[in-house]
Amino acid sequence: MKKILASLSLCFLVGITSFAVEGHASNEIMQRMYNPNSGEHFYTASLSERNALLNAGWQHEGIG
Repeated sequence: MKKILASLSLCFLVGITSFAVEGHASNEIMQRMYNPNSGEHFYTASLSERNALLNAGWQHEGIG
């Protein structure tokens, strides 16, 4: 019984640690894009994706 409780406790702690790491804020700069045709906003950290959206008619609204 103690081994089962120890295993469950370990699984619980690993799950919490994984969630905390995945939920941590990133230090990447996010580029805010706007599509004037649809009113849609889009955020990307990729400069190549930003440039492709600019070429497709999106507007760059700065860093978000």
